[in-house]
Amino acid sequence: MLIGKKQDKPVLVSEDYHAEYRIENNEVEFVKYIGTDDEYEVPSEIDVFPVTRIGKYAFAERRNLVFVKLPISIKIIGPHAFYNCRALERLEFGDRLLDIEDGAFKNCTSFKHMIYRTTSDARMTIKNILMDTADEVRVTIYFDDIKENNRAELVFPPYYVEYEENTPGRVFNRQAHGSGERYRNCIYDGFLNLEQYDNLLDYSVAMDRMDYPIQNAVSRLMYPYHLKEEHRVHYEGFVTNHLEEILSFYIKKEDVETLKWMIDEKRLSQEDLNLAMTIARTNGKNSLLPMFMEYQNVNFKPKKKSFDL
Repeated sequence: MLIGKKQDKPVLVSEDYHAEYRIENNEVEFVKYIGTDDEYEVPSEIDVFPVTRIGKYAFAERRNLVFVKLPISIKIIGPHAFYNCRALERLEFGDRLLDIEDGAFKNCTSFKHMIYRTTSDARMTIKNILMDTADEVRVTIYFDDIKENNRAELVFPPYYVEYEENTPGRVFNRQAHGSGERYRNCIYDGFLNLEQYDNLLDYSVAMDRMDYPIQNAVSRLMYPYHLKEEHRVHYEGFVTNHLEEILSFYIKKEDVETLKWMIDEKRLSQEDLNLAMTIARTNGKNSLLPMFMEYQNVNFKPKKKSFDL
């Protein structure tokens, strides 16, 4: 009797899902995306079987792909699954994802945002993706078992590593520049240590462009999931001391959501509001002026003069 190599199950084609797939042990491997859209949602099941694996090179070289949403059923992303997806910016997935194999996101040079759905006690696999890139990545986490304050917005700054040769000792000294590696190390053994994350603000101020501590402070105050009071106070102090830089950063980005939060929270005095409108005009962001003017009319109405007869 000859014992040969195990034969793969045949590859099938779904025109509805623009996919090649394989069924084995009542589960589906998503073998290859054959569509052309720049946004794509992988189905949760095909032929009544759950899709649990993204196969190797399944999305590789899809240069126009910008966003992919994976179903909660996905357990494995195979090697080089998104290799050379140079336009890929966003990925959404859930906490049943157990393994991300080698080079899954290699050369995804535009990647900058993960959307992750989990529960508060689940192990996380986001570090696997974070360590695939040294660039800035924003992570939006929804904790599905919590009704209020169930969202965290975390920014992981960029970093780069430099090796200096110590010739007499014939060794290389490794030096990481920027705070990004330390922020990534706040995820250890699958669990996110938010206290360690929040303790890095001053280090980020010292090591990074001001963009990154600004985003971390504001995002943690906007979405204060498990934010301790001592860290809230520290973030508030940073925002107060750097308000002009913060306004300039979000106005230039035309980030209406964040600016509206500042307005709704009544974080701007009349002087701050005048500064915001000046920054908007100077940078040609006149579309933001009606929002600022409405806030001014509601909160800083000029008092009517009265005359005694």
